[in-house]
Order: sequence, then structure tokens, then C-alpha cells
Amino acid sequence: MQRAYNLGNKVDIISVTGKPGVVLSRLAPRLREVVGRAHHVDPTDEKAITVFNTEVLFGLVDSLFKGVHYLIWLVGIGTLLAGAIGVSNIMMVTVRERTTEIGIRRAIGATPRMILSQIMSESLMLTAVAGLSGILFAIIILQMLEVGNTSDGIVAAHFQIGFWTALGALAMLSVLGVLAGLAPALRAMSIKPVDAMRDE
Repeated sequence: MQRAYNLGNKVDIISVTGKPGVVLSRLAPRLREVVGRAHHVDPTDEKAITVFNTEVLFGLVDSLFKGVHYLIWLVGIGTLLAGAIGVSNIMMVTVRERTTEIGIRRAIGATPRMILSQIMSESLMLTAVAGLSGILFAIIILQMLEVGNTSDGIVAAHFQIGFWTALGALAMLSVLGVLAGLAPALRAMSIKPVDAMRDE
């Protein structure tokens, strides 16, 4: 600091770090006492001796990032639930529009289990395609951010989606896809051939 700011023999900043396990907040009063005794000033005089504890700053930054992390999870879960409700509504409309088809299939021998399997697989496929598209879009955005943070071939920040994170997201989407298709599938199972004739 003396060389950087051309201060000569003047010392106005001292950086101190503690050994592993030392609580810096407990070290600060001792530093005040030592410096105050050496320079004949009152250790409690804030204008004479100013102590800046980076532990407090790091704690605030850490709390901020934890809050952002939890907020992102909350928004993500809310988005997934909204998507599941959307898929369920789409499948409900699909079942309603295909009442005739489902009724005819029941009339020619399709079992309720077959109808259930068809609707559930369609719901799962719709959710999987949407989920994979979302992950692909996220990867593209992160790559663009990484390119934007590259200067002279040096990457300032590396953005990526972890393998297990992507796998966990797909697993969650699969579960939501099954749950979203459950109500429409049960409705489709209840359709009888007579319903198809009435619908016509």
C-alpha cells in the first residue's frame, strides 16, 4: 500500500488476518488496544482507529446470495407448478375434443387401462418435450453470457448447468407430467361408447 499510493514511511492501513478458527470479531478489540497503546490514543476513539471487519461484509454478501438462491428455487418451483397446471388443462381439452374417438375405441375393445396409458404417455411426452426445450434454451443463454464475459480469450465467469441439476429437473418434470395427466386420464377412462354417440 505504501508503494502503491506513494506514502513513504507513512502507514495508515494495516491488514490483519487470523489463524484458522479465530473469530475476527473477537480479534478487533485486541487490535484496537494494541494500536492505541502504541500511538497513545484511546482504543475506543473511532476517528483515531477505524476497524473494518470483512467478516461482516462477507456475511452480508453470503446472506444476499443465499436469499437469491432460495428466491430462484421458489420461482422455479412456481413455474413448474404453473406449467403442470397448463399441461393438465391442455390434456383436459384434448380429452374433451376426443370424446368420440375414445368412445369408439372403448366400443371396439380398448380397456380403461389402455386409455389411461395413452393419455398419461401423451401428457408425459408433452412435459418432456417442453422440459428439454427449456434446458436447451437455458444452455444457449448461459453460453451467450459466457461469451459476453470473455475478454482477450480470458473467461471472467463460467456459466453451466450441472449434469445432476439437469437430470433432477427432468425427473421432476416427469413426475409433474404424470400428475398433470392423471385427472385427464381418469376422465378419459370414464368415457363410454354411449357418450361418443351422444357427442355426435
